[in-house]
Amino acid sequence: MGRRRRVSVRMRTAIAASLAVAVALMVVSVAGVVHQRHQLVDGVAVVAQDQAETVAAALAGGASPAEAVATPAGGESVLVQVLDADGTVLAASHSLEGEPALVAASGSTQPTRHVLSGLDDEEDRYLALVVTATDGRSVVAAQSLETVDNATRSTIGLLAVGDPLLVLLVALLTYVLVGRALRPVESLRAQAAEVTAADLSARLPVPTTGDEVERLSVTLNEMLARLETSVDAQRRFVADASHELRSPVATIRTLHEVAEVAGTGADWSSVSADVLAETERLERLVADLLLLARSGTSAPPAYELLDVSEVVRAEAGRARRVAVATRIEPDVLVVGRPDALARATRNLLDNAERHTRSLLAVTLTATAATVQVRVRDDGDGVPPADRERVFERFVRLDEARTRDDGGSGLGLAITRLLVQEHGGTIRLEDAPNGGAEVVIELPRASVEV
Repeated sequence: MGRRRRVSVRMRTAIAASLAVAVALMVVSVAGVVHQRHQLVDGVAVVAQDQAETVAAALAGGASPAEAVATPAGGESVLVQVLDADGTVLAASHSLEGEPALVAASGSTQPTRHVLSGLDDEEDRYLALVVTATDGRSVVAAQSLETVDNATRSTIGLLAVGDPLLVLLVALLTYVLVGRALRPVESLRAQAAEVTAADLSARLPVPTTGDEVERLSVTLNEMLARLETSVDAQRRFVADASHELRSPVATIRTLHEVAEVAGTGADWSSVSADVLAETERLERLVADLLLLARSGTSAPPAYELLDVSEVVRAEAGRARRVAVATRIEPDVLVVGRPDALARATRNLLDNAERHTRSLLAVTLTATAATVQVRVRDDGDGVPPADRERVFERFVRLDEARTRDDGGSGLGLAITRLLVQEHGGTIRLEDAPNGGAEVVIELPRASVEV
């Protein structure tokens, strides 16, 4: 089945505008014609009423019906009859001599209108207006509606030609103007199609129109900048990960090659221990890489209410090469995952252990709104310029020593990720007596009693 061809935006807009204008013109045209005809008929009625009242006034002044019908000016075009109370024609103008009553006597004190046709064997229509005189007789005056009908037909004819032309003009103008308005969008689309993953540094031109197109251009450029940053970070991550994974693999291979060259003199128990250590290092590295790669791509984890002081105390109590001094406030509740907070604390302690000389210090304090975990060592500290960079992936300030101690440069990056997932922040400060101090702040959970 072929792909259904869709109507373009400019065509849909032109059609919608044409339909809206067509409906509006139809309503306005009908209302205009009706109003015009009403006004013209009222004008004819005024003339007929004036003639009828003139005759009625003559009758009231004592003139005979014959004299009264001769009073209105107009000659042969005057159509007037005088009727008695029974509707009998008492007198008529020259054009109506010998004709029956145009309408029956109404007996109403108010003028009444009647529309007649076929008068004098003509197809024209007439408006007859009846006025009752003071003596009970009625005066009928008629006026032709030919001018009204002709004017109405002419107006309808003009509208029948003008309205479609106006609708067509609106459709063409809409089509052209929408096309011009969308031209910058099409230009953006064409240039955006040329942007590839191989080169995300290209940017779209930003027209200085001050409208939605300019804002769209700015937004697209901001999106391209974010994509470029993301792709660059991904490339660096892949490169760094490849480098880190290559190191333990190369070490394992070297150990086996050296042992194979040594032959029977090889200490295979020592080789096995070294291979297991490198394998453990490789396993930790792969686990860390998977954790970083999955961050933000899966469903949010299930959090629970927990006592973070127990988590910190348990991690601080693990056996280490240096003593760990603790000052932990009890019964401090947060909402989170125990394993994630334990890993974040363990990463900080492992990192501090590699840099400390003789002592580690862990403190946990809390306020009404926040929880603070501080891990302090007495090493050389971290220069202020590097205190944000150390939280990036694969960053080592002391490459040789950290690699020898088994660090991959991912511990602090993972810690920051876990802390941010819990709505907290992490920063690095100077320790009071030298060294470095890492500070974690988490929102404290409130328990309603």
